Amino acid sequence: MTVKHLARLKRYLLVLTIAIAVLAPPIRITETFSLRPEIIMAGLLFLSLLPTEGLAVLKHPVFKWMGLLAGLIAISLAYSAVFLGRPFSLQDTFEVFKVVVYAVVFYAALASRFDASEFAKAYPWIVGAFLTSATIGIMQYFNLLGINEYLTPLYTSPLLASAVTGRRIIGTVGNPNYYGMVMLFGVCLALGRLLWASSPRRRWLSALTLIMC
Repeated sequence: MTVKHLARLKRYLLVLTIAIAVLAPPIRITETFSLRPEIIMAGLLFLSLLPTEGLAVLKHPVFKWMGLLAGLIAISLAYSAVFLGRPFSLQDTFEVFKVVVYAVVFYAALASRFDASEFAKAYPWIVGAFLTSATIGIMQYFNLLGINEYLTPLYTSPLLASAVTGRRIIGTVGNPNYYGMVMLFGVCLALGRLLWASSPRRRWLSALTLIMC
């Protein structure tokens, strides 16, 4: 595989990882553990960086600072379990892994070096994922088509599924707090594109994304 083809593969994996992180719900294995597709995709994306970057990639400030944040979260979870008596579950480890996912995505975005035309092609797919997720969140809020009775309980815990009836929506990611964080990324992306895009069509798309998210 040539360097050019490898660079293109990284960009495809980056866009796909973002789309899956926004759209793919957790796959429930047990009542206390779910498999997160975005972690798998982030792992594949990280592996795609190794042929050209090597393990030296871990010395980049993105990984250093995100690693520090992940370490602090792990310490907080351990403190809660040991000193506060809070039961620890495997699901709690996602709080650490999602920071790792962010680190891989942020670094891959920097390393991919999208030019203007490549980013213009990728942008509709990325904001399309955010718009789809936001639409599902709105449907949950108003319980349109009875979505909270037949779809929402399939990918979240009974506790969070019941919280949706109180209009604490979980979107496509299965957790209200995490969903808010994901939508914030959509807001930042759309706002930046709205301010700098030259095409009226892209500005309208960005404005719609900004309003929906």
